[in-house]
Amino acid sequence: MSTANSSKYHGLPDVAFDQPDVYETPDVQEKTEPELNINFVTENKELDIHNLDIKDAKNYFGIKDKTNSDKENSAEKYRRALYKSYLLENIENEISVYPSTKSQYNEGLFTETPLEKLTRLTFEIQDLQSSLENDDKIHNKEKIASAASELKQNLEAISEQRDRLSSDNGKIVSSALWDRLNSSSSKKSTGEAFAENSDQKQRLEIPISEFESRISRLEAVLGCTTDNLDQSKVVLCSYTKNLMLTTPSITERLDTLNGQISLLSNPANLDSISRRAKQISVDLEKLDSLYSQVSQKSSESEASSGVDTSKLANTNTNPRLLITKSNLEKIDSLFENIPRYEFLLSVLPGLMNRLENLNQIHTKAADLVSSFESSVQASNVNDAKLKELKEVCGNLELSISSNKAVMESNIKSLEERILKLNDKTLDKK
Repeated sequence: MSTANSSKYHGLPDVAFDQPDVYETPDVQEKTEPELNINFVTENKELDIHNLDIKDAKNYFGIKDKTNSDKENSAEKYRRALYKSYLLENIENEISVYPSTKSQYNEGLFTETPLEKLTRLTFEIQDLQSSLENDDKIHNKEKIASAASELKQNLEAISEQRDRLSSDNGKIVSSALWDRLNSSSSKKSTGEAFAENSDQKQRLEIPISEFESRISRLEAVLGCTTDNLDQSKVVLCSYTKNLMLTTPSITERLDTLNGQISLLSNPANLDSISRRAKQISVDLEKLDSLYSQVSQKSSESEASSGVDTSKLANTNTNPRLLITKSNLEKIDSLFENIPRYEFLLSVLPGLMNRLENLNQIHTKAADLVSSFESSVQASNVNDAKLKELKEVCGNLELSISSNKAVMESNIKSLEERILKLNDKTLDKK
């Protein structure tokens, strides 16, 4: 509907002002509809056109400025180039990738080291992954990304292995030092190499001799010499309870010594050892007393060939405790079997405490079971009594109901008799 004719329908009810007018022809001014719509939109008082921010509008609609994106890309490329040059120029104690002189480069003496190759490959894989993340138009993007991730994992494993080999743990020499030694020896002539090799041999003779002396001292302390080799071969395996013939190395002996030191430093183990020592001292005293008694008896009964058990019984001695060949063999067999069960010494106190606690728990459980059984018996007795009482109650109810019926019949008969008597008395009057 046009705005010019809208005023004449203002007072009419149920008129749709937002719908076009069907009965009127359009005005001539409706040819400029875009201008009217624009004026209508701009004349809305709720819209604030003057305080609009262009940057906020671009961010809202996702429009990026080309100048800013070009600046960001150039800055990112510059950062990557700086990082690449820094990595390639400062590898392993400031070793430069580029040669110092052009003659060496042209002659082919300078080559890329494995460490430089590893660093270059890692950087290239990182660059490839970043480009894959930023660019969505690459063909077979998923396959390339999976291959790049696998290559990155392999390179990380190689770098970890190199770091593990180059760590100064006293067992493995650094691989970087060997690479430097090989590269320096390949660059020099044969005469210089021979002279330097002789100097290096003279220099290395002293530390090698020192190392040999130190190793011999360690072997003497740990018992790894040739004299003690047969003794060191026998190692008791407490878990399999078998004897294995092995030649333990220095590291194994150090591990065993560390384990023994830790056992000795534990106060619980020290307490158990002290208890064992006290028990052994008591047993030794008993053995000494028995040995003295046996020696006295043997001196008295030299003429007799056997042992008189009646006399031993009178002296309160047991013939099983006598030192004989059979008893000695039993003692030797027990002494041989002691190391098999020696590893249980640290576990036995805890096991005993656990068993004592379990014994207490079991006694309490037995008491509870007995009390429960008594309560069950009492409940059974009470159930029987309740059944009897229920039967008695049933009988009482039956007797009460029968007595009630008899009482009612008696009352009715009495009432009838009373009525008859009343009638008779009235008739007589």
